[in-house]
Formats: sequence, structure tokens, C-alpha cells
Amino acid sequence: VGQEQDRQLCMQVLRSDQATPITRLAAARTLGILQPNGLTSLADEILRSGVSDKHMLVASLMAKHRADPAALELMQALMQQGTATSKRLAANSIAESYPDKAMSVVGDWVKHPDDEIRLAALKLLVRQPSDSNTRLQASLLADSDSVVRNKARVQLLDLAKNGFRDQVREHLGENLNGQVWQGIEQSIILAVELQDRERCQRFLELLDHPRPEVNMLAGWALMELANDPGIVQSVVPHAEKLTSQLEQGTVLAKQDIIRLSFLFEVFGRNRYEPVLSMLRKYIPKDNFKM
Repeated sequence: VGQEQDRQLCMQVLRSDQATPITRLAAARTLGILQPNGLTSLADEILRSGVSDKHMLVASLMAKHRADPAALELMQALMQQGTATSKRLAANSIAESYPDKAMSVVGDWVKHPDDEIRLAALKLLVRQPSDSNTRLQASLLADSDSVVRNKARVQLLDLAKNGFRDQVREHLGENLNGQVWQGIEQSIILAVELQDRERCQRFLELLDHPRPEVNMLAGWALMELANDPGIVQSVVPHAEKLTSQLEQGTVLAKQDIIRLSFLFEVFGRNRYEPVLSMLRKYIPKDNFKM
């Protein structure tokens, strides 16, 4: 509501023994918005109290404070001692209000076990393009959280379009040749987005990767990028192997069927006639065996 007297009313709710935890939290959030300064003494008092939800209350109070060393100190304390949710609030507040301080610890945030804090690191890194910050973003291509690794890829694509293409390609290659399937997955997509045809040989190797997320995407990447006759010819044994299994009555996994369809697209887009006899086997449905 924003009237002067509302601050005092929020303060009363916040200090009330009768208020429920969620009501106190709402009061703390509201008070932090209505009064974005001068609340550090109250926050310190709450942090030293025995209130069960004290970390969230302090994080909510301090979320909008700017240029206040005492508020920053409280937020840093929450990053060390707070609950998971209060740490997320503190990280985003530090990134927004004290970006220089956040940049000094962003290397730690990139490795933080909380995915929301790793996301906060990505949002921070994108503001200051540099070689070192590009590497930090690339390290999250292999993140265990799909939202984090997808955002890292999107940011790297933008960097590649804005003067950092060589650096992005270098880090892409590191992930593409790495052992973490999530990093390989994102690197395949990024290579296609960059139209990086030099990776096609690696895509061929990845057709046999045990993870379906990787081997299907490798087939898709070849469909999108393969135009070298030697690469196209090297696709043939993979398609022949799966075709032979189908002829023998083997029931293929869904990812194998999808990968095979991408490989057929490679032949079609390149009008590769040597495989016509194999492709014709699929035209008679033969009870849908093929």
C-alpha cells in the first residue's frame, strides 16, 4: 500500500508473537519494499533471535537495500549460514545491489550446489563479457540441471555472435570431447546453432554413445550439418547395422528408430544414391516390421 503508517503496521506484525510464520514473512517482504534502507539493525536483531524462520525474514528485509555495507555483511552471513531459500534470496540481492562484490565470488557461485545460485552466477556473468567469464559460463554446459545448462548454451551462442566465437568454439570442443553426457548434449546443439561442420567426425563417433540424449542428437546434428561425401559415406554402416537388426525381427528402442530416421535424412538431403537399395527395404511395410 505504501503509506507512511504502513511501515509501522508491518513492523508490529513482524514483531508479534501472535503472527504466523507466513504472515511475518509477508510483513518482512512488504517492509523491505516500503523502506529500502535503514533496516539493518532490525535484521541483525532478528538474526540473533531464536525465531525459527529468521534467515528468510532477514533475506526478505534486506533484499532491496542498496549501497549499505552493513546490509551486504548480513547477506554474506546468510550465504554462509542461512537456509537454502534464504541463500538464494541473498545471492540474487548481492548480484543486483553489489555486482562488484558478486563478481569477486562468482567463481564459487558457478560451483555452488544450489542450481538457483548457479543461475544467478550466469545472469551475472552475461553482463561482463570476457575470456575468463566465457570459460566460467562454458563450465555450466555440463551442469546437472537442465535449466542451468540450457541457459549457459543460450548465453554462449550470444557471445559467439558478439566477438567471442573462437573462445566459444574452443570450450564447445572441450565439452564435446569430454566424459559428461550433459556437456556433450549441449555442445552438439550449440555446434548446430553455430553451423560448425568441422564437428561432424565427432558426431559420427557419438552415434554409438550409450546415452540416448547424445546418440539421437548426434544423428540430428549430422542431418543438419553433414554435406561432405566422406562423412555421408561413413554414416552408411550405422544405418545398415540398424536395418539388418530390423530385418531379423529385432524390436529397436525408440531412440534407435529416431536416430535412424535422422540418418536417412542425411542421405536424402545429400541425394546419396548408393543407399537406395537399403532404403527400398522400408517401402513394403511387411507388417510394419521395418
